[in-house]
Formats: sequence, C-alpha cells, structure tokens
Amino acid sequence: MYKAKRCGVKSDPPTLVLDYEVVATGKMHRRQMPIRNITLETDPSAVARKFKNSSRHGKYLEKVRITRLERILEQCVTAVQQKLVEKENRESRSEEEKRKKYRLRLCVDTTA
Repeated sequence: MYKAKRCGVKSDPPTLVLDYEVVATGKMHRRQMPIRNITLETDPSAVARKFKNSSRHGKYLEKVRITRLERILEQCVTAVQQKLVEKENRESRSEEEKRKKYRLRLCVDTTA
C-alpha cells in the first residue's frame, strides 16, 4: 500500500512527480512518470485518466484525487503547448526571412 505525500510536475522534460510513502515500511520514495506525446490538442483530463488507469503507475496514484491530478497536468500541458507554439513561430519567421533573402538576392542578381 502506498500513501501519496506530494504530487507535482516538471515541464522540461514533461514529467509527473509523486512523493509517496510505503505504508508497511514507512520509507519515502519519489516516482517520476514521463508525460509523452503532448500536442496542441492534448486534453489534460484524458492524460490524468490514463495515468490513474495505468497498470504501471495507477497503484501509486490511487489516493490522489482525479481533479488534483487534472489541475497539475493542465499546468504542464499548457507549458509544453506554449513551447510548441513558440517553436512554430520561430520556424515560420525563419522561413519568411529565408524567402526575403532569396528575393533580395534575385533582385540584386538581375540588376547587376
């Protein structure tokens, strides 16, 4: 039997972190569960249900309320989604700059 003490997230890499106590021995442990495949359409409540129903992680999360887990995961998913949007914006700006440089080069080459 496990008793959850603390639950939180890390955003890079996206990870659910759980500090728990093994009731039989009284020892504290930390479990880090990676959150994989986050996209712009990722639903935090679906991710929370996946963790709660997981055969690998579910037994550690039995005592954690699903609403708490959803709220924690929402923070992480939001942070990762913001990074994805920023990355897309940087890539689109660099593509625009490349096109401008190419057009400029064409203009310079044709007038010379």
